[in-house]
This record gives sequence, structure tokens and C-alpha cells, in this order.
Amino acid sequence: MKIKNIRGWSAMLTVALLTVFVFTACAEKEDPFVPPPPPKEITVDAVGTVFAGQTGNNQITVQWEHSPSRDSSWFAGYELLVITPGGAGQTTTHIIGKDVGDANYSWFDTTDLNLDITYTFEVRARGNSVLNEGTFIKSSVKSTQWALATHHAQAFRIYTRRTSGTIGGSGFQIFGVETPQNRTIANGQHWQLALGSHDNLLIGSANAVVAEIGYTLTGTPTNNAMITTLRPIQNPGNDANDTDVLTDLLSSGDLAGLNYDNRTINLLTDPIAIAAQKGVIFYARWGTGGAAHYAKIVVKKSGAGGTSFLHTSGTGNNIQDYVEVLVSFQNRAGVPFAKPSL
Repeated sequence: MKIKNIRGWSAMLTVALLTVFVFTACAEKEDPFVPPPPPKEITVDAVGTVFAGQTGNNQITVQWEHSPSRDSSWFAGYELLVITPGGAGQTTTHIIGKDVGDANYSWFDTTDLNLDITYTFEVRARGNSVLNEGTFIKSSVKSTQWALATHHAQAFRIYTRRTSGTIGGSGFQIFGVETPQNRTIANGQHWQLALGSHDNLLIGSANAVVAEIGYTLTGTPTNNAMITTLRPIQNPGNDANDTDVLTDLLSSGDLAGLNYDNRTINLLTDPIAIAAQKGVIFYARWGTGGAAHYAKIVVKKSGAGGTSFLHTSGTGNNIQDYVEVLVSFQNRAGVPFAKPSL
């Protein structure tokens, strides 16, 4: 009898222990405790390409492609650093909101800048920190450089060679003067760019134009220019100077990287010049390397329909043909920037 009792109690104990085990296991499975993961800091994507260009006498506009992070709820905007070089240089910080700009770009106008300084512009995207409320994290930097250029506010006239005499002027000087000016044949040594005859409208390097047209100069031009190919002005407005648009920044950059592979361009036969509605733009360079000077030249077409580059003044034996030219230039050597719109 004792053996049977022990066996019975043992069976009952086993069943009880199994019941407790199963109940406990089920309870743990139905109500697990999993601690939440620690918060993870966000990463802010850098902006796209950064552009710059002069949009006023002492104003440079910096423009950049939006950061891919812009649509995130934690995105805060941008930080722009304007860096002045040199031992006494300084850095100015500007904070730009996330809603500044359009669907593709943001921009900021920097003012009160100096003519003789090449500035560096650094742009970073910013996001609100997840780990430290009230602070910001920043993307990697994208940057560009620009410097103010001098420009002549009004178009000035460069006269063609209509006769074999010395009437009028056919060359013009940019480097070495505060305001670009046309020069007569008698002052040919000051020419940097030149214009041909009214029926052979060459514009370009002074020596190359002189050689083809046959000028007889009292002096030889000493600052020969190399020039780029033409770019048309096609803006649809009624103003012949209608080139001052922000998108024009995209077509202007470090002028040292352009191809200066022309001595002359014929405005009467060049396909780009013929098709252009309002005129053409080209860039010029005097010298090489750190001694080079750069300029942007706009040659305007005349008339409402933009049919010709030639204008005519005078009567009888005093008739003269000319083109109207707008110029933005660097009088300081080694600064490859020019005002993008005139």
C-alpha cells in the first residue's frame, strides 16, 4: 500500500509541475517585454551643385540645388558661409530657411562685398537633431568661388572701318582703364579687341583683325586677346538688355576653364550670330595663368527684330557704322570671374 501511495503522489506532483510550467510559458509568450531601441541620429544629405554670379554692383548671388533631405519633417534649411581669404580674413554665416527658393534651387544675395577679393561660398544643409533637442546636424559642404567684376552700365559704340582713312575708331580697350572705351586707329597700340569693316564684321584679337582687314596703325597692339565661341541671347522680353535673370547664373562659372581657341569671329557669317534674336555673348582673355585678365562681351543686335549688328550714324561723307557692346571685366589679374548678366 505504501508503494502505491508514493507512486500516486509522485504522479500528481509531476502533473502539477507540468501545469505550472505550461502556464508560465504561455504567459511569457503572450506578454513579452522587449525594450525599445535607442533613438538613431539622422543623416542630412548635401546640396547639389553650388553656383554664384554677380547680380549688382556689390552683390553676389549664391544659388544651389536642393538637398535630397528637403522633404523630410526634420529638415531645417541651409547654412551659407561667406569666407574672405587672407590672414585677416573673416567668415560671415547666413541661415536660410527650408522654404526659400523654388522647386529646384535655393539662393541668397550677399551684399557689401569688395571689388578686389575672391570670396569662397560654402553651403551646408541642416536638420533638427534627434538626440539633442534645439541643436542641428549638418551635411558635408559644397562650395564655389566668385569675385565682383567691373561693368559699364551703358552700351558703348565701336566703329567699323568704312573707308581707308583714319575716321572713327575700330578698336577698343578694356584692360587698364576704369571704363572700357573705343580707340581710334591713331591709338592702335591701346587696342585689345578690334572690329573689322562694315562688310566684313570681324570682332576679336586686335592683331588678327588688323591683319585681315589691312589697318595701318601708328602702334602695335600689345594685349592680344583669345576669345571663346559665341552664345546667343534669346530672352523673350522686349528689353534689348533683358539678360538679367537668375537662371543665367547657370551658364557662368570659372572663366579660366573655358576654351579660348579663337582669334576672330565674323558676326555676318557665324551661324550662332545669325540665329541669335538679341545679340551674342563671348568671353575674352588677355595673358595666361595668374597674369590673365578676363572679360565678358555682349554684342547687341539692332532693330526690333534683331536683324543686324550694325548701326549707322551720320550723313553724306560722315556716315559711320558701329556695333553696340556691353562689357563686364576684371582689371585685377588672375581673377577668372565676370558679371553673368549685364
